[in-house]
Amino acid sequence: MANKIQFKRGLKTNLPSSADVGMPLWCTDTQELYIGTGNGVALVGGTSGSSEPSNTYTKAEIDEMFEDIATLLSEV
Repeated sequence: MANKIQFKRGLKTNLPSSADVGMPLWCTDTQELYIGTGNGVALVGGTSGSSEPSNTYTKAEIDEMFEDIATLLSEV
């Protein structure tokens, strides 16, 4: 049986400025992914320099996001 990963989500202005370590937060208006650090949140990945949010990510971008998450979790 698969486990569900739940995200806190909402407009960027409504997301918490701090979240538990590893808690994913998704900004529905800016299409940004953040990860809780225990005493704040950290932006994960990006949109490859584009000024417009992207709904499509390459495998390399997704891999980089997971590497960023692993790094954040190892620093706690």
